[in-house]
Amino acid sequence: MKVLVSGISGYLGHYLAAQLSQSGHTVSGITRSAGRHIPDIDEIYQADITQPLPRIPELDNYDVFIHLAGANEIDSQDPKVAINSTSLGTKHCLDFSMAHKIPLFIYFSTIHVYGAMEGAIDENSPINCLNDYALTHYFAEEYLRMAQKKTGQDYIIYRPSNIFGAPLDSAVDRWSLVPMCFCKDAIQTQNIELRSSGKQARDFISIQSVSRCLQQMIQDPSDYKNSEYNICSGESHSIYDVAELVSEVYEEQFQAPCAVNVLSDQPKSVATLQLNSRAKDLLQSPEGVRQELRSEITRTFELL
Repeated sequence: MKVLVSGISGYLGHYLAAQLSQSGHTVSGITRSAGRHIPDIDEIYQADITQPLPRIPELDNYDVFIHLAGANEIDSQDPKVAINSTSLGTKHCLDFSMAHKIPLFIYFSTIHVYGAMEGAIDENSPINCLNDYALTHYFAEEYLRMAQKKTGQDYIIYRPSNIFGAPLDSAVDRWSLVPMCFCKDAIQTQNIELRSSGKQARDFISIQSVSRCLQQMIQDPSDYKNSEYNICSGESHSIYDVAELVSEVYEEQFQAPCAVNVLSDQPKSVATLQLNSRAKDLLQSPEGVRQELRSEITRTFELL
């Protein structure tokens, strides 16, 4: 299968492109900065998705466009960046995909389109965007739904929760993600500081589970296309529990103490969280989420 991936120099794009290539797929990538950390794939094309993309005849016979480029939650604090990179960037990539007659467009949105992470949430839950990061992702989703109605362009929308896993390249700058940020603090200071109580519940899903789900869907997309999928484990863990696990692995691996310091008592209590997915059978981990967390924390320490 021939797969085109946007955002291949990013955390998730770099990993998925490498995994697809290792699985025998022909993989090409689009990136804004061709000189940055790039996985070993077939072809690299440099383009700025905030502008209409030029036609590339060599991509006329591709099967899937996986769109990962866009503004992260930090960059999206600037609404102009969020709109240009996420909403318009998705439209430009979708237009490019349709111009090259690529039959399937897969878009990575965000679980945050549902708003506050509390209670039971599934794909039928109401949309309640609370910031520009969520809103511009949902706006991008609407471009896909509109294109499908107007032209028949097939799509799959992923709404991932908290993806974790050691990056393939330490230069991939997503060290603000949990638990990677805790691993970095542990290495640098032998201390993990939580600026909240750490009681907040999060659904963590491993980057390996995301890759497995994606590869199974693109092999036979007929049962999955033109729908949205929460990419989640269905398990909730508190931020404090994850910090404690990082400390535990650090002490086992380096035979040295690592303290977890809680700097606030807020929030004092939090609502429960139960994320559900139509794709739960494809996302189940044979190891279990906690063991995957432990494995990826160990790999992150090795990378650091």
